[in-house]
Amino acid sequence: MISGSEEAVSSRAVKLLASLSKNGGRLGRLVHSLEGIHSESLRWEAELNPKRWTWGFVKDNSGELEIVEWYLGILKACPRLRSVEIVGSSKPLMNDSFDALCPSIPTLKSVKFWSTDIDSNLEPRMNQLQIYELMRKHQFTPLEELNLDYIGWDQIKLFPSKLSLPCRILMLRVNSTLRLYVAENVKLLSLAPLSISSIDISGPLDSSGSDIRELVDSQGPILERLKLNSTGESWTIPSLADYSRTHPGPSIPISPFRILPRLTHLTLRRFHGPSLLLLETLVKHSPSLVSLSFAHSCWVSDMTRSLTAPEEVFPANEILEAILKFSHLRFINLGVLPTEDSTRYASLRSKIEGKVLQSILRFVKLGQRRESCGTLGRRTEVTK
Repeated sequence: MISGSEEAVSSRAVKLLASLSKNGGRLGRLVHSLEGIHSESLRWEAELNPKRWTWGFVKDNSGELEIVEWYLGILKACPRLRSVEIVGSSKPLMNDSFDALCPSIPTLKSVKFWSTDIDSNLEPRMNQLQIYELMRKHQFTPLEELNLDYIGWDQIKLFPSKLSLPCRILMLRVNSTLRLYVAENVKLLSLAPLSISSIDISGPLDSSGSDIRELVDSQGPILERLKLNSTGESWTIPSLADYSRTHPGPSIPISPFRILPRLTHLTLRRFHGPSLLLLETLVKHSPSLVSLSFAHSCWVSDMTRSLTAPEEVFPANEILEAILKFSHLRFINLGVLPTEDSTRYASLRSKIEGKVLQSILRFVKLGQRRESCGTLGRRTEVTK
């Protein structure tokens, strides 16, 4: 229960809702995006009651109406949204959010769902099956982007055999800290071949590279953007002695990259496995690449991963030759290179700079606490 000295919603929030609703909702009909509304409302709530701020969007045990009602009012007051955040941690709140969003469903293009389920007493938690069921119930039209941020799966009905995407989706973003949820989304896409042209997954990835294989097997011929960020284990830039031995990231299988003819953007972050062979495969089979990033990834030799000499792991001349064969490349991040000497690849830097608009190199750390990085092109980056 909120005490008399506490307010549930700031005066700014109340005025905003009133402004959107007055004159028959004229201003509300002009609003096309509510991205960031959750973060902003929480900031207002924290300013009012810093001692009781707990991520909001819940009803307390007494049933007192709090900021969640204001949020639902905002959704109702903006009936022509193209982009929106749906936030919650319980099934009733999710149902109410969908009902409030109904007028905007025909115009929606981008939807982000994310859970504030930090209270173990809230049941049932918001999960992906529930979201997909509600999207079907409310007859969502094709979306340009669906973003699932820390959304779980129903443990009782884990991956039912008839599960499918709720509508046509051009880009799917998934962010999770649990391997199970990442694996289930990869499995879901394998049951929906040739359905999504852009995939962005951040979370614990399979160490063998099987996630890449499954995603490319199902979506490869139409895939234009693929971004995979491995977050399964803590990672720091290795020392030169440990460069080829201690990287915790997943390996990169080569064969999937032979069936990506439409790929324009590729990011493999925190992987163990960029190689000359991978570059040559991309040049041949993904000639339209515009952006290529191996951020925080360590290179391996095409011959064997046991090789540790820098010239074996990263043959600079051959790698430069492969990079220069890309006709459309405008950005490249080569990840972590096997050297402590920032001048070692000076020639590589200058020659790539003449071909690619923006490039980044990072070098292995010096000693225990210091790391050095270099940049190419227009971007400057300093790592402390």
